[in-house]
Amino acid sequence: MTPVVSDTATETDEAGSGPSIYRVQAISRRGGQSRVRCNDTYVKADTGSYADGTRPGPAELLCASLAVCLLKNVERFSELLTVEYELARVEVEAVRRDVPPAMTRMHYRLEIVSNEPTRRIELLHRNVRKFGTITNTLAAAVDLTGEVTVRPHP
Repeated sequence: MTPVVSDTATETDEAGSGPSIYRVQAISRRGGQSRVRCNDTYVKADTGSYADGTRPGPAELLCASLAVCLLKNVERFSELLTVEYELARVEVEAVRRDVPPAMTRMHYRLEIVSNEPTRRIELLHRNVRKFGTITNTLAAAVDLTGEVTVRPHP
């Protein structure tokens, strides 16, 4: 029997202790060489006037946040729905408007290597999309679209 995932959102976490709070710290040196501390990990970032082409800037970090949210929820819901997979890969593309500056569209392509039937992967994708913190946040702000493909595991 497939578990039923509730669509009821609450202001409490699973333990009922209240909303989750996330904190990061960032520092930048003149010229835009920056780093962001997330938990015990540092991520280099580009905060210079012009993109340096090596370190991620805010737009790439936003795309990365969406990608990580999708992958985290693939893992989470594959366990909940007992969907077996070998690998998940995601590509994110965002379109930026110049005046006023804003992201207007984001599109992702999620590929899952699995021998599960397509309908099971589609169920997984619906849950990943519906219950993702970042996916829901971005969907409220931009035109967020996505697709999932399945590649059989050899």
